[in-house]
Amino acid sequence: MKRTLVVLAAIAALALAGSSAAAPPVVNVVNVQKDVTDTQPDVNPCTGNPASTSSVGRLTVKITKLADGTIHVLFTMHGDLSVDSVDPAEADYTGYWTESNTFNGANGSATGSFTFTPHVDGTDGSRLRYHYNGHMTVTANGDVTVELDRAVQHVDCA
Repeated sequence: MKRTLVVLAAIAALALAGSSAAAPPVVNVVNVQKDVTDTQPDVNPCTGNPASTSSVGRLTVKITKLADGTIHVLFTMHGDLSVDSVDPAEADYTGYWTESNTFNGANGSATGSFTFTPHVDGTDGSRLRYHYNGHMTVTANGDVTVELDRAVQHVDCA
């Protein structure tokens, strides 16, 4: 019994020593940008006719890289969103969106996740809700072991 306790104490001491000796990040960068704008051609979500989508938001990028090569990247963005129909007789839409991307890599393998969620309301009473979620895991030899693509869309055109 005494010998078992000594072995367990030695294992615990080694485990604690290993976890407390972890090196601090080699790279630890946070970049925040405000009033990031984007405008691009699009379509009216209810009619399919030409429109222009504009967004103004806040972008945060965080990159952490450890001495052992492990890397973590987080990208988040959120802000205001508008869809302006080219035809003035059609509805325009305003609302907001959020987006998040994460990437983790270690020893040649990688895991990434992505979400995108816009919510907009039309001048004609239309309500548009969308949520996209994606995830992928790739092993060091290039095999995709997990892959998820899921989109949920609620479109209520007036």
